[in-house]
Amino acid sequence: NGAALDACALRRHDASDVKWPAMTDPLRLSDLSRQRVAVCMVGAVRTLLSPLVYKSVKRHLLDAQLVPADLFLHLHLGWDHTAFAPGMGMHGAKGDTVKRDDPRLQIVLRYLKPVQTDLTETSDCASEEMGRTKVCQMNMKKSNRGGGLAGYLQYMWINRCFNTAVQHERTSNLTYSWVIRTRPDVAFFDRVPSPVTMTPRRMVMMMKESNPAYFDGFFMVPRGLLDDFIQGSDAFWTTHAHGLPWPPEWHLFPYLRSARKLPWGYALVPAALVRNAPGYIKKNRVEADCFRLSLKESPQFVYEAQGTSWGRADGGKGALLSFRQACEAFFQQNGNTATAPAPALPSAPYRRQPTHSAVTTMRRPVYSAEHHPLGRSPPTFEDRLRAMRVG
Repeated sequence: NGAALDACALRRHDASDVKWPAMTDPLRLSDLSRQRVAVCMVGAVRTLLSPLVYKSVKRHLLDAQLVPADLFLHLHLGWDHTAFAPGMGMHGAKGDTVKRDDPRLQIVLRYLKPVQTDLTETSDCASEEMGRTKVCQMNMKKSNRGGGLAGYLQYMWINRCFNTAVQHERTSNLTYSWVIRTRPDVAFFDRVPSPVTMTPRRMVMMMKESNPAYFDGFFMVPRGLLDDFIQGSDAFWTTHAHGLPWPPEWHLFPYLRSARKLPWGYALVPAALVRNAPGYIKKNRVEADCFRLSLKESPQFVYEAQGTSWGRADGGKGALLSFRQACEAFFQQNGNTATAPAPALPSAPYRRQPTHSAVTTMRRPVYSAEHHPLGRSPPTFEDRLRAMRVG
């Protein structure tokens, strides 16, 4: 009987009998030699002109991919007129544009060596290409809650870059395994995880501190899902003919998941937005939003989940650092850089709510089916305890 049980156990643990899901073939070193990734950097020039930013892009993004990474650089040279965050760029006085022959821009191009560069002075509906989009043709009005059409047109420009990468595949007789989207004002303080080592089942997104936590400034799309992303985001605008919701990412990504069945997962991406520090435009002083890597509103925040740490300080011998602390240390050590203070907000993820009595209680966070990845509220402690008893 004992021998029979041992034989049964061996059969149960024989990997050849396991029904592996599709797309989970083992990753071999020989496979990597045939892979490439495309990196689409799309948006206003902003702080890309800072050496700290563009050097971090090359060192920690392009050169960290394990496989060749082709950069597609689609930059808007017009003055960054973002209403809610003035001074995000290094363009100079209001109304100025970065010239195509600007020495700072030419240094960036020589350093990053993009396979394709597209520069445009106009990125709104006055642009010939954007003028043909449904958003502009239908004269779709923005939400009254704020923002502007630039927040929506950025996805058109992103898709334009994605399509450029697809066209490059055809003309160069190659195939990209993944396509990465990043912004010109995103800097990386450590190596970005290479998506070629990840499952191609889902997109990989970077989480931000707000709730919902969708961050449209950086994400990675497996080639097999790229067409779904492009077609889904193009179709999204036709569902809002009477006005565009704000902010767009809070509505686009839930739509892609629910209506287009596009899956994604969050990853720990060591990155931060870099803005122009107030009053330092002429000195090229920049300011990093490291506070976005610290819990603010989201009840489940991957950068601080159950003691998540970036690593140790002092060359691996010091105290544990959170991702925010590591980000702040990186920028503070690299001169002429400040870290932005976190905006004053209610303590999160729980907010104190007055009751009918004079007592203040702690209200549980509200999870909506629209934004929660599982489409339902996460299990309570009682739910987990009940599951343990059943098991």
